[in-house]
Amino acid sequence: MSNCCNRLGEKFDEAKRAGADIVGGEDLIQQIQRGFLEFDKLIASPDMMLKIAKLGKILGPRKLMPSPRVGTVTDNIPQAIEELRKGKVEYRADMTGIVHIPFGKADFSEDDLLVNFLAVVESIKTNKPEGAVGGYWKTAHICTSMGPSIRLNIKEMVDYKPPSHI
Repeated sequence: MSNCCNRLGEKFDEAKRAGADIVGGEDLIQQIQRGFLEFDKLIASPDMMLKIAKLGKILGPRKLMPSPRVGTVTDNIPQAIEELRKGKVEYRADMTGIVHIPFGKADFSEDDLLVNFLAVVESIKTNKPEGAVGGYWKTAHICTSMGPSIRLNIKEMVDYKPPSHI
């Protein structure tokens, strides 16, 4: 077995130990080309990106293409898997300035939803662009994936202090 194959096997083993559901190389690339998309995130090592690049038309529109900017292209695969398993969420404003962020699921408790929502609000406040002055929030709405939205009171949302039991 060549040194290259040994390293690849080691990376597969690391990913499996870290809790990856699906692990693969060339074989997984071929499966994706044939339409397999039964995964939430794709994490890749930098040396695999040249091979994964040909999947751009398939993965790009579905926001599944690995990117160094969001930590899905890395040499530290176990850390990336751990972060995603803990609930790391990527968000960015679209061209109109709207930010869409999932922060929970229907089976989450009210406290869990509140904690996640407050973390999102705090993250956006912390990562506000330097050039943005004045009121950064214009409106905020919360909704289920396919349901109607509820408009939130911006002042209450930004100034909210959670109860001590949360």
